[in-house]
Amino acid sequence: MSLTESQLKAKFKASGRNWDQLCQAAVVNASIWSGGFERTYASANDAYHASKIVSKTASKAPLGAVHYWAIGKYGHVAGALGGGRVFMASKFVDTFWGTNVGTTTVDRYTKRTGAKYLGWSYTNGTNKVLFTKPKAPVASINTLDEKNVAKLAKWLNKQHLGATTTADKDGKRGKVYWTLIQLEGVKKGDYVKAKGYVVDGDPGSKDSLTRKLEKKYLGLAA
Repeated sequence: MSLTESQLKAKFKASGRNWDQLCQAAVVNASIWSGGFERTYASANDAYHASKIVSKTASKAPLGAVHYWAIGKYGHVAGALGGGRVFMASKFVDTFWGTNVGTTTVDRYTKRTGAKYLGWSYTNGTNKVLFTKPKAPVASINTLDEKNVAKLAKWLNKQHLGATTTADKDGKRGKVYWTLIQLEGVKKGDYVKAKGYVVDGDPGSKDSLTRKLEKKYLGLAA
């Protein structure tokens, strides 16, 4: 079943519950909502003793791991969001997902409370918090396009065409950029003035020769 971080946040907000002193219940509910629940534990300490600690380096805990602390009679527990970030039931959070529940980091919680960090496990006893891993960010079409324009512009600026374009820095097309493509076309015999092609920095329509040469010369600039 699994959940995204945004879905888990929505679940806590929708619960309408005051999560004060209910850190173990918060992790258990996360395992229930995500489909990784097997059994309940009376406290964070009980779940800790039923779990195998993998490491005490909090930043290495993957998404869905479980962090434990020794504090008070019952201990403390939080779910890993990756990179040391956690969700937990506590008043010591930075971003609230409801009443006394939200997100912070392992280091910030430890420093604020003086609790002893015990490390992280892949489980909460036998329970698991199942997250849907976020997809790797994909560069937008505009971002990719700007990178290609900058690459080609840098190459054109080295062709000694009598002008330079700032598109090599900002990836923005302009009259000088298009003029350089046309001049390079003249030099290579691709843009023949005798056939009516004018060097004017106007790229024309999407199927124009100037735009076709842009694609062609990008291959040379690679």
